[in-house]
Amino acid sequence: MLEGEAVHISRDGRAFHNIREVWVFHGRRGDFWRMHFDNGTWTGYARLALTVMETCTDGPKAQSRLSYPKETAAVSSFKAGQGDALLEKLASPPPESPGAA
Repeated sequence: MLEGEAVHISRDGRAFHNIREVWVFHGRRGDFWRMHFDNGTWTGYARLALTVMETCTDGPKAQSRLSYPKETAAVSSFKAGQGDALLEKLASPPPESPGAA
């Protein structure tokens, strides 16, 4: 099963929207994809009839949710009031408050 947000699927140039999940079935004649939509309906097609593009969230860098903000902070020149790199400060975990145990 694939999450609908992980792929963009179209057929004959027409894109499918609001896909909740995709069930992939493997058979002797090829793969069959059954798409379930947010409104409760579903449709299915042979995989060869579909154009499928995976999103960038499947890449290895996307596995760390903070990798993009950290990389942006490293190359940004925005500064905070005390001269700290602003985005670096925002990408870092908050400091512990005094008296916290």
